[in-house]
Amino acid sequence: MSDLIERAEMVRRRLRLRQAVIAAVLNISQGHYSKVVARRTPLARNLAERLAAWVDVNSTGEHADGDLVTHRMAMLAESIQRQCVELLQLTTHGIHASASPADGEPFQPKAASNLEKTRKAADGER
Repeated sequence: MSDLIERAEMVRRRLRLRQAVIAAVLNISQGHYSKVVARRTPLARNLAERLAAWVDVNSTGEHADGDLVTHRMAMLAESIQRQCVELLQLTTHGIHASASPADGEPFQPKAASNLEKTRKAADGER
């Protein structure tokens, strides 16, 4: 398993991708990916399978520019989909204010401070 983690990190660095990008592709948090790489958290079998598949697809040598663009587009699409699901869950669970904002005032969710913290943390990963 540690060989898989080392190979994944080599490929990630070669492609100049942040841990958050790989984590999004693997459908885990960046923090969890970091803990797995640092060997503070064991690599679960299903995650190992997804990671091995990602390494196999991306370790075929240097990507041509078109391949890299296609790869990046696929990763961005997955990230956007995940964020849309999260947004839907937040709105469905009543995070937003039940009353409409006063005329001329922007809509402010009740949990705006938590959303802002999450947004700032995500910007810090970039």
